Amino acid sequence: MARAARLEPLIQKDIEGVSPPPVPEEVRSPREAKLKSRPSSPAPPSPAAKPLPQTAPASERVAVPNVRVAQRYTTDNGLPSNRITALYVDGSDAWVGTADGGVARLNFAEGNWIVTKVEDGLASNRVTDIAKYKGLVYVGTDAGVSIWDGVSWATKEREGKVKLVNARFRVHDGLLWVAARTMHGGVLTFDGERWKDRSTMKPGTVLNNVSDFGFSGKTLWIGTTNRGVYRFDGKGWRTFTVADGIASNFVYTLAVKGSTCYLGGCCGVSVYEEGSWKIYDIAEGLPHSTVNAIAVDGDLVWFGSKKGLGLFDGFEFTNFYTEDGLTDNRITSLYVFGDEVWVGTANGLNRLVKSY
Repeated sequence: MARAARLEPLIQKDIEGVSPPPVPEEVRSPREAKLKSRPSSPAPPSPAAKPLPQTAPASERVAVPNVRVAQRYTTDNGLPSNRITALYVDGSDAWVGTADGGVARLNFAEGNWIVTKVEDGLASNRVTDIAKYKGLVYVGTDAGVSIWDGVSWATKEREGKVKLVNARFRVHDGLLWVAARTMHGGVLTFDGERWKDRSTMKPGTVLNNVSDFGFSGKTLWIGTTNRGVYRFDGKGWRTFTVADGIASNFVYTLAVKGSTCYLGGCCGVSVYEEGSWKIYDIAEGLPHSTVNAIAVDGDLVWFGSKKGLGLFDGFEFTNFYTEDGLTDNRITSLYVFGDEVWVGTANGLNRLVKSY
């Protein structure tokens, strides 16, 4: 079930303005958008889907914020490419990876974009992920991991037998985890001094096709490009495939909230909760079946789909579209930082601000 969108209309002067301040601006308009969220096309519920409850006790409901687009970025105001593939935001900078224009850094204090491409020291202009670990910025590309120390760039193409291409990053328990997706890829950890190859930590399986991964305490979830999802709970491994209730064995994105795991792919969102899987799709309020990005935001979860942005409060979806101010409905990446949600699309970047 989808509720009416609460994204406030974009104010034109925000689009033309310069870089945002490091803290959210005040909401300019008190009125809420009147547009109704709607599925792109009718579809019957998935056989594995469990209907969302229509109502819930007030004590169980999570407050859904008002949301407005505070800033939009394209090649017209600083980006090297409109095809966004990766985001990392902290209190001083927003790092933006693109599909063909390298990486761009927006410094909030100076209000300017700094673009880095191959000619500036980046391994490739095609960026897959960005993370910061122990003061260094790690940028995954299809030709290696490029590392920024604040002065210059260096690239690491290989560690032992693992070729470091198409990398995804997670920082967990004091370590940088790196999953490289290629025939000669694998999973590694780095403590700032030493690398450790963990590609065969699941007996009988080389983890070289990891699409995304996440942690719930000591429990590790690994999504793959064709084998479903693996879970390690500290005692042993378990594999989940379509036979076990997930929507597809091809996992595009993965996020963990508490003990709940969310998988995005071609066929809706698969949610593991209390020992079983359920699937949310268009019939349950998801804006589109294809989900490319998921971001946990406290008790809320954001879903970036092929045709719109969805916000899930555990009971229903609030969906947002281009008519609400987004640069494009094709959401490709998400990053939550405080009261801001950065939304990358196939045609530009959006900075959303939440208020209650």
